[in-house]
Amino acid sequence: MEIKHKVIVVTGGARGIGLAVANRFLLEKPKKIILVDIKFNELKFDDKKLICKECDVTNEDSINALIDEVNREYGLIDIFCSNAGVLSLGMNRYPLMIGTKTGTYM
Repeated sequence: MEIKHKVIVVTGGARGIGLAVANRFLLEKPKKIILVDIKFNELKFDDKKLICKECDVTNEDSINALIDEVNREYGLIDIFCSNAGVLSLGMNRYPLMIGTKTGTYM
């Protein structure tokens, strides 16, 4: 798959697998990589190709607004890597944080 000059969105991009996937994509010289997560804790990058956008991907209106914004600002999305994880137990939802040092292990 050709990554060069592509607009890429990676959900769950603040840490873990999402951040690792984005870093790997970065080696292939994309146009932009938009990291999406519900919250970024002061995550900053020197590379101007990496953009952080906060979005609750469990909310359809939020994700649609994000897609519209990315398409407007950076061009049409070429690759959408849906990586965010949420565990649903009945009416409660919990973010999956397996394998993180500070997360809840489930």
